[in-house]
Amino acid sequence: MINDLYKIFDGALDVNRAWMFNSKEESGEAPHITIMVDFDGEKVDLFPSLAEVMGKYLDVGDSFELIKKKRITTHLSLRRLKFFARII
Repeated sequence: MINDLYKIFDGALDVNRAWMFNSKEESGEAPHITIMVDFDGEKVDLFPSLAEVMGKYLDVGDSFELIKKKRITTHLSLRRLKFFARII
């Protein structure tokens, strides 16, 4: 999964960094994969490619969420969750 996602992000020049982690809503729904991306585009441009890749790896009923990283989002724990970083 990581290799396939890496290929997408490496080919998308507006993607700078990406993180993946499990998250769960307070409402008690099942955990899902969250992919947070630091990029200069719109989520709607990136989502179809991600959905195609994720569909190969998710079981029926599983889901994922794409969120755009906000500039102010910084946390030391994000360092270990990062799987893509564009080298400039």
